[in-house]
Amino acid sequence: MIESGGKDDGANRKVSSAAEAAAFRWRFDELKGSYNFRHSSGRIELLVSLIADEARRHGHPVRALDIGCGKGIGLDGTAHARVKQYVDELWGLEPDPAITPPAGVFAHFQHALMETAEIEPNSIDVAFSSLVMEHVQHPAEFLRAVHRVLKPGGAYIFLTVNGRHYFARIARLLRALHLDEAILRLIRPGEIDEYHYPITYKCNTVRAIRRLAAEVGFEPPEFVFVERDEPSPYLRGPLRPVQVVLDKKRDVVQTPELLLEMTGRLRKPA
Repeated sequence: MIESGGKDDGANRKVSSAAEAAAFRWRFDELKGSYNFRHSSGRIELLVSLIADEARRHGHPVRALDIGCGKGIGLDGTAHARVKQYVDELWGLEPDPAITPPAGVFAHFQHALMETAEIEPNSIDVAFSSLVMEHVQHPAEFLRAVHRVLKPGGAYIFLTVNGRHYFARIARLLRALHLDEAILRLIRPGEIDEYHYPITYKCNTVRAIRRLAAEVGFEPPEFVFVERDEPSPYLRGPLRPVQVVLDKKRDVVQTPELLLEMTGRLRKPA
């Protein structure tokens, strides 16, 4: 079922010069060749900036789709409002039927997986997701669905946990041993009960995404790697020295593909 809201009037959008400068502070083409791009804002600020920059490429009108929108991008209640300043229609897609979309945010909203969503082919200019790719159960089907709904020249921008980072490797091992939920309850009490989808790590490494992009028909994927906050909330107390050693190793052994956060861009050929 698709729920409709008020359509954004792109002609009437007003963005202050300060907000404009903040939104376009970071551009994908400038960041993709850097190592451990550091920024003073959070990861969601970076993602919003990249979405805004991508939307600007398409002129108007621009229709954007938030895949796995939840209660807000990265649980940031203001992020959708910032995205809406640069798109004409914002659509939302969320598989959890218990989550109610914020009022007045989406022109269209649907409770569905990307693979089963009722969205017209070639109808979306910019699709994006935050911390979704690491949970995708069927990567090829998921990306085929994204490819199908994008217009020619459209792009999918995603933020995910880098599957090659040591944190992801440990999480994958714990899940294989059926210890992941027990450990999460121990170090982050209450979090697992609030929101926890199973991780699969099938679609969050450079190698996997490159293979899938070629299989589905996307242009070669592009990536930006960041490790700003590290998984520090999980390395507290007696584990803090481990974090210090890992931080030092990150600065000495500069391998972008080993950093914690991966932001990718997949473009559908025009």
